[in-house]
Order: sequence, then C-alpha cells, then structure tokens
Amino acid sequence: MGTSELWTTDNSLFRFTESTSLNPSRGEVIFESADLRRRMIQTSHLEDKSSPFSAPPPPSSPLNYAALRPRPLPRDDPRAIPEHLRYALMVAALCNNASVMPRGDDEGLESKVDKVAEESEWKTVGDPTEVALVVAADKAGCGREHWTTTYAMQRIYERAFDSERKLMSVVYRAGGTEGGAGETDSVDLVLAKGAPEELLRKCVAFLPNLPPVDEAAAVTLSARLNHTFHPTPLTDSFLELVSQESSRMASYGLRVLGLALKCVSGEGDITSGGGVERDPAYAEDGLVFCGLIGLIDPPRPGVKEAVERCQGAGIKVVMITGDHVATASAIAGELGIIKKGVAGMNWKSRAIKGQELDLLSDEALTELNPFPNVFARVSPDNKLRIVKALQKRGELVAMTGDGVNDAPAIKSADVGVAMGLAGTEITKQAADLVLANDDFTTIVAAVEEGRQVFDNILKFIVYLLSCNGAEIFLMLVCACADIDLPFTTIMILWANIIGFSLKNQATSILPLPADIPPAMALGLEPAEKELMRRRPRDPSAGVLTRVTWTVVGLQAAVMAILTVAIYTIALYIEKIAEADARSLAFALLTTLQLLQAFLSRTVNQSVFRIGVTGNPSMIFAVGGSFLAMLIGIYVPGISDWLTLTWVGWLGWCKIGACCAVLIIFSEVEKLVVRRAGWAF
Repeated sequence: MGTSELWTTDNSLFRFTESTSLNPSRGEVIFESADLRRRMIQTSHLEDKSSPFSAPPPPSSPLNYAALRPRPLPRDDPRAIPEHLRYALMVAALCNNASVMPRGDDEGLESKVDKVAEESEWKTVGDPTEVALVVAADKAGCGREHWTTTYAMQRIYERAFDSERKLMSVVYRAGGTEGGAGETDSVDLVLAKGAPEELLRKCVAFLPNLPPVDEAAAVTLSARLNHTFHPTPLTDSFLELVSQESSRMASYGLRVLGLALKCVSGEGDITSGGGVERDPAYAEDGLVFCGLIGLIDPPRPGVKEAVERCQGAGIKVVMITGDHVATASAIAGELGIIKKGVAGMNWKSRAIKGQELDLLSDEALTELNPFPNVFARVSPDNKLRIVKALQKRGELVAMTGDGVNDAPAIKSADVGVAMGLAGTEITKQAADLVLANDDFTTIVAAVEEGRQVFDNILKFIVYLLSCNGAEIFLMLVCACADIDLPFTTIMILWANIIGFSLKNQATSILPLPADIPPAMALGLEPAEKELMRRRPRDPSAGVLTRVTWTVVGLQAAVMAILTVAIYTIALYIEKIAEADARSLAFALLTTLQLLQAFLSRTVNQSVFRIGVTGNPSMIFAVGGSFLAMLIGIYVPGISDWLTLTWVGWLGWCKIGACCAVLIIFSEVEKLVVRRAGWAF
C-alpha cells in the first residue's frame, strides 16, 4: 500500500510517484497548484461555478504558464513545502502509530535514509495504511522526526480508531524553539484522520488560501500557527467540492482518508491523559478540515485470477469493507467481483453502504435480488447480518477477517478464516482455519485441494465398489442360474489381496493381481482440469449420491454380464473344459477391473481427454497387477496351485472385444452424466 495523491483545501493536488516504495528517498512529490487545476477545469468546460475559491483569471489576462506546470517539490528545502501540505502531512505523520526504518537502525529514519536502496532492507511496524502515511510524510520532509525535533512535539493522548466512529485522533503538545530548547509558547493540537464523511461532521472550518510564511519568524509552532492558521467556516460549496474530490479519488480505487486538526491553548496540565477526557476543548469536534489523502492498495498478484477461478467453481465472492462505496466498487470491478457489461452486475445494484443496510430488516436483506456483491462502510453488526442473510438464502458461507470486530461474523460463518499474520488472537480462536500468509489465493488453493481430495476418495470408493460388486453379481447370477461357479475361493483371494505368503521350503511375498493397488493409485490422481469449473456439492449430501450408486451398479453389472456371457459361451456352447473356461473368465474379469481403473481416473470426462501418462502411479499399479495375473496363469506351480490353465490367443481376442465394450459403455455413461448436469 502507498500514498497516491493528497488534496489540500486550497484545491491543490500533490501526486506521489513510486508510491508503493517503502524507501522515502525514492520518488517525488508532484505539485499541481490550485491555479493549474482551475485552468484545467476551465479548459475542459467542467469548472465548478460555486467554488469557494477565487475565480480564474479572465482569458485576456496574461498567464505564467511556467508556474502553472506540475512541478516536483525540492526534497531538501522545507521552505518550499506549501503550508497546506505541511499541515496535512503533520496530521498524517503524527496521528499515526506506524514506523518505517532501515533494518538494524535504532537511531531513526532520517539518519540512514540515503544508505538503504533495496525494499527488502526496510522494516515496517504497524498497520499498512498508517505505514503508507508515514512514508508519504517522510518523502516530503515532514515526517515524525521533523515535528518532534523542530517543534518539540510530544504525544499526550490517543483515541484509537474504531469501526463505529471511523476516526482516530491524538493530542500533541508543542513548544520550544528550532533547537528544541524551552517550553515557551506551548500549544496543544488535536489531530484526527478517518472517513471523510464522518470527519466532516466533526469539522466547523477549513483552511483557505494561506499567506506566505516568514521562516525566520516562525521559530515555534505557535508562531507559525498564529501567522498562517486562519480557518474559514465551512460552506455548502466547500462541502460539495470535498465530496467531488473524494468521489474522484474513490473512483480510481483509492482508499480515501480525511485529515483535520484544531489548536487548543496549551496552558492546562493534561500530561496524565485524564485531563483530555475531562476537558471538552480536546473533544473530537470543532475541527479544521485540511485535506484528503488517497491511498493505493494494489491487489496482490494472482488475486484477480483467483476470483475468476472462484466464480468458475460456483463460489460467489462478496467484498465487505470499511472503504467508501466508490472505492470498493472500483476495486471490485478491477478484480472482477463486479463485471461491467454483464446483466445485473452494475455496481449501483450490486453495492450497498452500511447505512443503507441498517435501514433494511433481516428479511428484506435476505430477499435482496440481486444480492449485493459489495458492502461498504460496514459495521461489525452489519458483517454478522450479512453472514446470517446468506445462510438463510441456503448458502454455505466462509468469512475472512483479521480484527476483533470480525470475530462474531467469523464465528457465525460455516467456515471462519482468520489471517495468521495480521489477525488478532481473538479472531484466530474464533476461526476454523488460519491463513499462514494472509493471501486470498491460498483460500482458493485450499478449495481446489479439498475438491481434489474428495474427488480422489470418490474415485477410490466407486472403483472398489464397482469391482467388488461385479464379483458379487457374477457369483450371484451363476448361483441363481445353476451354472458352475467360475471362480474358486483362491482365485478371488488372488484377485483382491495385495500380497500373500506362499509357504513351501522358503517363504516369499508375491505381488498379486488386484483391484486394491489401482484403487490406491487413484488416491494419487492429479486434479482434473475442469475440477474448479464444477458446481459446489451439497455438504449435507452423503459421499455416495443416487447418481453415484447408479453408476456403480451399472459398471458392476456390465463387467459381470460380460464375464458371465464369455464363461457360459465357452462352457456350454464351445464345450471347452471347465478349467479352461474358468481361466478365461478369471483373465477377463481381472483385465476388465484393471481397465476400469483407468476409466475411473475421471468421473465425468472422456478418458481420451486426460491421456494415459498423467498418473505414473496408476501405470505401475496396473502394470504390476497385470503381470501378477499373467504369472498366476502361465507360471507352472503357481497356476497349478490356483487351478488355472493357459489362455490362448483366441481367448485374448475375446478379452479385447469385451474391453472395447466396457470403454464404449463408460464413454456413453459419462456423456449422459455431462449432458444431464448430474453431480457425483
């Protein structure tokens, strides 16, 4: 996060280059004067006739175009800093708890600022928003050290930010000369920053055009204030101008903060802090508005793509923020949360402010159609109501947050996600998951990982049930039809157990043809390409749905019917020996089961789309099992023990034909599932 621009109440604008750099020596502060901005507005025929500032010069009057050009402010000359900017940056630097310094620097920022060039060499402490304000003030030479050293300013009291007030304020006492000596002409300042609309309610005046400063006379802050600090009461036209500037910044996706201050006589003893609470002079009212500051918070790399993946996966992303609705909408549009040109996706219908939310009952909020994608300027109670409204709509809600005020909503959500780096302990305790890196893309990666794990478990179960179901169905049909059973007990064991001990004069472990090794290989199956394009599954549904049971039954039936058909034809039509028919049936069913392992690598996509080499574990498992089957058929001794005979080339042709039938059936079944949109 960094400071992009700062607007002061004389209608000047200051733009910060390399705004996201933590190094204060990088970048410049570009000054666009009020005269330049008025001339630009006049040229574009967008001049505000109700402006509280002096009118632009008539077209016939001579203009100093060199003075009107945007120009960088000199870094090492404090006298070149416009007085409006000086007051605004004083609030930004002092109404602040963050710090930025070179790593290993205990002497302060300014002593080593020119010695450190790399971003990785800078250390920050505090909230990212406040860090950005500190860096902006240091870039202009008006950082905390400047004020505390030059004017002996000392913090007396702080009113911390909270989501109800949407403000933070501090009380400073200033006194002494430029060398820091003496406590003469002391003055107390109340400095405040926060949401512009909330801060303006506490303001009664603003700073108009200020006279030039005599630096020799402005030795103390009290003297400087006496010379330049002459507020003008707020007017409707000024409030309209502030609203326009705030909306302009917010429309660019900037986070906008208002800055204000007021002077209080520094005669009382308030050093304990309790005096501030008792003295109404130090209250957060009667403030003088001095500017707006726009902060840029670029989305992390990959967040936009992660949002798109969520939407493709049927996951609705909702932004809940304390920012201005225009800021939130601009960021949401950049990330694709609100899409331009899509029916029902314009930001006015999909964005709502906390104040508007307060006017809706719980039932009205639940029934909003379309349901907003963006909630701005929300309170903790708003967050909780949003979670409950989504749950009433039948949604499974995951809520993220880091602050103490987020804890109730996180606790109420179906899945509470806390930030591991920025999150408070209360929030982490209330959450179900804690992100170690505070990155939204990690949540999407976790969703994909969860889907992959569930998908592989489902493939594992479906494959085992269909293979074992085929064996049960086969034996049941033969028993009911009074057909000699095609398998002996030892054959079934050979086809289902991973290994067994064959004891003779020496003990050895032999690999066995089985459906278990391929089933285990299915657990290592990589994620399917369309995994994050499926709709979410109902969490209340079981692992095996009606569709799943139907598919399992059909797969088992096809393998069993093919085996029964080949076995009965060989036994009763071709009149071959029973041992040969059993060997053919055994080879057929085992081969079909191994083929089914490849067909089960995807639940609803064609096997020809995913290829054969995507899961090396499957190749080794199927290859090993097929080799063990051949050993059982063709190796003397083992084949005798299993009562198996050799299978000739004609038998393998029959097995190949049956495999083709199984592949065709599988492709048709998956096509029907895709066309019908059924979920496993």
